[in-house]
Amino acid sequence: MAEYTYDIIWRVFHRIKESKEASYWLRILREIGVPNNEKLNDLIQESLELKNIFGSIMKNIHFRKDV
Repeated sequence: MAEYTYDIIWRVFHRIKESKEASYWLRILREIGVPNNEKLNDLIQESLELKNIFGSIMKNIHFRKDV
């Protein structure tokens, strides 16, 4: 069970990092003036929402008593 839990934590942790990185690069594109700011803003918002979802998953895994 511990190996399974570690694998889940590892995968979710890396999804959080990827979401943060995507948001970072999208914000850079917005700042340098890439056209279609509305689409960029939508993608930035989506990456932040995904980061929050994965963060919530990590929090729930951390506080589970059976893991």
